[in-house]
Amino acid sequence: MNKQQPDKSYKKTFNLIEELKERVVYDIEELKDSLNELVEKALEKAGISEAKRLEAYVGLHYNKDANEPFNEYMRPEYNYLTSDIYNRSVYNHLLTYIYYHHYKYDEDENVHILCSLDRTSYKIECLDYDGKTFILSDPLQKCPFPEGIKKSVLNILDDILLDPRELTNMGDQYMNIFADASIDLKKRIRENPKISISRHKFEYIDSIYKISIRWYRYLRPKS
Repeated sequence: MNKQQPDKSYKKTFNLIEELKERVVYDIEELKDSLNELVEKALEKAGISEAKRLEAYVGLHYNKDANEPFNEYMRPEYNYLTSDIYNRSVYNHLLTYIYYHHYKYDEDENVHILCSLDRTSYKIECLDYDGKTFILSDPLQKCPFPEGIKKSVLNILDDILLDPRELTNMGDQYMNIFADASIDLKKRIRENPKISISRHKFEYIDSIYKISIRWYRYLRPKS
């Protein structure tokens, strides 16, 4: 009786998934570090000792002119995108909600610091529950939050796509990218992460972090 041959296509798919996990873990950690640093700076400015939860919402617009040449694209062991892709990606929005305990309330789900990016000045402006406002970062202070978060999201997207030509051969299309992240700031023990990928969505979940990225291509509007 003939022995059943191993499924080569399954083995190839499994290897691709394992390879992706190895590549994406570094950029996930970079995104976590940028978000955690943002929280620490906001708490320091607001005079709050600790927070319970973070929710972050990132929207990016990536637009490559089909007539403009691209610099040579390289993907080393831990990939870093060419600067062209960073420079051609701009923020649509960056919003964060940092939830904390308020001394006036037993429940704090509605008590938060709201921080948002002003795309014109490139400053992150924050509003505390008590009405206190402050600037978290601006170019003069050289705080890396906006650029660090943007680069991490784009690097993760590059990991997911597997083929770098997805970003360099856009033709007459542009792309909108949305990243949502939530962090349980009170937990310390992390479970093994779960990673899932569909056609236009990536999701990473462990006991502390939940990160999802969605991306959509659109035809370039005719002038």
